Amino acid sequence: MKWRIKSYIVVFIITLILSLSNTTIIDIYAQHPYVGGYFSGDTITTSHVIMGTNFPIMFTNIIPENEWISLVLSVAGGNPSVSGYVYQSGLFVFRNGSVICVPQIWYGSTEKWYEYVNSGDYNYITWYLEIFGITDGVAEYAIYIYDTFSSYINNYPVVKIITAGIDTDDNVFIIGNQYKSSVKMKFLQFGVEASMQIGERDKWDIQNYEIGYFDLNTGQWTYLPGYSVQHDQSYITYIGNNFYGIGGINYNNVDKYISSDDSVRWRYTNTTINTDELLWKTSGIYTPYPFT
Repeated sequence: MKWRIKSYIVVFIITLILSLSNTTIIDIYAQHPYVGGYFSGDTITTSHVIMGTNFPIMFTNIIPENEWISLVLSVAGGNPSVSGYVYQSGLFVFRNGSVICVPQIWYGSTEKWYEYVNSGDYNYITWYLEIFGITDGVAEYAIYIYDTFSSYINNYPVVKIITAGIDTDDNVFIIGNQYKSSVKMKFLQFGVEASMQIGERDKWDIQNYEIGYFDLNTGQWTYLPGYSVQHDQSYITYIGNNFYGIGGINYNNVDKYISSDDSVRWRYTNTTINTDELLWKTSGIYTPYPFT
């Protein structure tokens, strides 16, 4: 039997990975639950990705002290082939209601760079997370913060730009899917990660919407069909024959509450969504709200 290492990206914690078989995952330190979605389609390269996100329901009192729930946008890097780097922008909410954005870069299971950015309060209207600027090897991150209805209606967000502290030598982000040694890679993902299994029925609801990439051929923002993914199938990049995914365990009792074209709301319920359940079947072009 062929053995290899499968490692997992976890926000803040570098995981210890053991050698394992093609069908067994042993991940003894990485216990962050993760569930999300991915774009389904042929492999495409881009220079920009973006996601809108907010908290339609969030009872912060269910979050234990020093723990967190986050929504996260993740994309693989390339130069132009798959490089093993993953770029993430996560929006973390804590028990006191504060929100911190944490842009990060991983190489395999090693966190190479991150920064904390104060991003308001959980009851703000909405946020957009953008990752861009990779053409010169140095990624940039933008956070568009709409704190009031007035700022949203008038499209006047607070904008924070963060430049990554490392040069990865990547020059593209990668979208879509690819099979590597029979493993399906999901190069752009969006979803929910937490420091532990946090939830009570209907006590949190997290929305991802207007998820997209900038099509370098058409000059238009584009989205692809969306499918669900649990941690154990969340492979997003590889280095040689080592595969890397997001989180440490599946997020049980989280399901799709509602979804429509390029939009999904994740809710803590009594049911658990499986990998490859349809979120939306269409693809299309659109303009992210901050750019209208």
